[in-house]
Amino acid sequence: MTRIIALFRGLNVGGHKAPMAELRALLEEAGAKNVVTYIQSGNAVFDSPAAPARLAARIEKAFATHFGYDSPTVLRTLPEWRAAMQATPFKAEAKNHRAVHVGFFKAKPDPARTAALSVFETGGDRLVVKGLEAHLLVPNGLARSKLANALLTRNLGAPVTLRNWRTVEILEKMAAG
Repeated sequence: MTRIIALFRGLNVGGHKAPMAELRALLEEAGAKNVVTYIQSGNAVFDSPAAPARLAARIEKAFATHFGYDSPTVLRTLPEWRAAMQATPFKAEAKNHRAVHVGFFKAKPDPARTAALSVFETGGDRLVVKGLEAHLLVPNGLARSKLANALLTRNLGAPVTLRNWRTVEILEKMAAG
């Protein structure tokens, strides 16, 4: 069994509803074991014998069928999650959990497209893309950040979903058991 952290994009925003009890049941039907969710924004931790790549496709299909809309689903094993945490260049700033975010890509983003986001690095905002994660520093908050908006709305060649540092830490603790 592999411990997996699942992130769903766009849950319970913009009129799209996905109650967590239904999401847990959906994950269990897809073969997940020991499923727990965290807050209403699409975070789950579970065990699975299936390979994460095949499992993500199965979960996305079941999700679309059950809820009636698509939600790109990003899966990370616990070691991958910890590696992403270690890779953040903003550890010193992480005390302010609202200033540090990690964007988890579903697939490798286009380097040219992510590099083009540098024009939005204003007001202290910074972005560092490493592999399948985007490390984001937004000292004035996510809502005011042109960089965060560009990260979420531009076509970077792969879907991305953001989590603040507190959520990243909590999901790591949940997955570690």
